Amino acid sequence: MSILKIIKTTAFSLVTLAVISCSSDTPDTDTDDISKIRNLIQPAQNIWAGGQPNKNQFITFAQMGVKHVVNLRPTAELDWNEGEYVESLGIKYYLIPVDSVDDISPENAKRLADILQRVGADKTLVHCASGNRVGALKAFSAGTLDGKTTEEAIAHGKSWGMTSLEPEVRQKLLSR
Repeated sequence: MSILKIIKTTAFSLVTLAVISCSSDTPDTDTDDISKIRNLIQPAQNIWAGGQPNKNQFITFAQMGVKHVVNLRPTAELDWNEGEYVESLGIKYYLIPVDSVDDISPENAKRLADILQRVGADKTLVHCASGNRVGALKAFSAGTLDGKTTEEAIAHGKSWGMTSLEPEVRQKLLSR
């Protein structure tokens, strides 16, 4: 066998090995790591807030003893049935669709507050795509239901993940 043929065979083997090792069929070892969830925080004991978990991360939450998931994303934002999947894991699922700033409303603030009161000390995840809507709804709830000042409510919302919705929530709180 010539040196050129050995080099070509070796090069082909290395390229094939590289393609196989980078293939999408290779399991992603980080897919169940909840620390990879966008803006995931723990704003209260037994409560996590943040962005959208994937299916493997929901399994991790179930293994951690999470009993409730509150999703603020409208079903149109998802290309799978999150509620059905989460309930198949033995987790109670709640949907409060917050599609726009108009959905940061007294009704939705009350719905979230009621759910969090009912679940009590059970481990719970509240999520949207990034955590921003979670924090916005919690800020609005703090200002309208809990009697906090606008600044206290904004600070509370930020501690729950509010970011870019702050100006709109501030305006809503000031005009109440």
